[in-house]
Amino acid sequence: MRAARALVMAVCVAAFVMLIASGPGTRLGLWPWETGLSLVKWAAYTGMCGAVGAVILILLLVVPKWRARPWIPVAALVFAVIAFVPPILLLKEAKALPYIHDVTTDPFDRERYTQLSELVALLLSRELGMPLGAVRALWAGEHGYATPKVDVRGGVFLDERVLLVRERADGCWTLPGGWVDVNDAPSEAVAREIYEESGYRARAVKLAGLIDKNRHPHPPGVHHIYKLFFVCELLGGEPLASNETDAVDFFPVYALPPLSTGRVLAPQIERLYQHRLDASLPTDFD
Repeated sequence: MRAARALVMAVCVAAFVMLIASGPGTRLGLWPWETGLSLVKWAAYTGMCGAVGAVILILLLVVPKWRARPWIPVAALVFAVIAFVPPILLLKEAKALPYIHDVTTDPFDRERYTQLSELVALLLSRELGMPLGAVRALWAGEHGYATPKVDVRGGVFLDERVLLVRERADGCWTLPGGWVDVNDAPSEAVAREIYEESGYRARAVKLAGLIDKNRHPHPPGVHHIYKLFFVCELLGGEPLASNETDAVDFFPVYALPPLSTGRVLAPQIERLYQHRLDASLPTDFD
């Protein structure tokens, strides 16, 4: 029972610390805002699990031999409630707002939409420690019907090594790639991104995967993104950094450097390598 009390208390305190640290850590620049948002989410999940454990321990206090130190499960429950209630209330508040499209001639709808946009910006700014103007700019250029953005990533392999570039934005490595421009074919977009970010010329030979970023363990982000992963053939060129990348190198597929997980995950690179080895594999999706 002593071990159970210690475990529940540790889980609840960890949830509390994650929630408390999420905002200040982001404001101080200790981690990117995506990490701050992820901490809020995991604080809620961890807090709920800890609360269940604390309630069970409180119920077990009716057994005389387990009544020692009754304050521990009570304190654990307090930490857990503080950790998971604010994120849940925030989500409830957001869901209570009406779904209003930004293209309307109704002045009342436009007023509500403006209020909704400002509320979302204020919430994100407060929780993630981002300047309010920077939050507004995330969707300032988005007009019309909301659709997912399209991101392409190219897997260029040399034997058992994969081409990666290091992002200036976070100092971590990723497959070369980026947004698809209007009027670009996906295969042309990935070839262009590979050349611009790495200095190597390549061509897409297979669409290995088309995935919904939200269905994979990437850090949370503002945009809904579809990611297209291509197996690419190396044609030539030489390593050359860009205004977005500051290093270019080939790494063993199963010994990767720290990855920019908002852009790519290690299992995705490994799966791309499997497609490179076996071109008969069907395209992965979702």
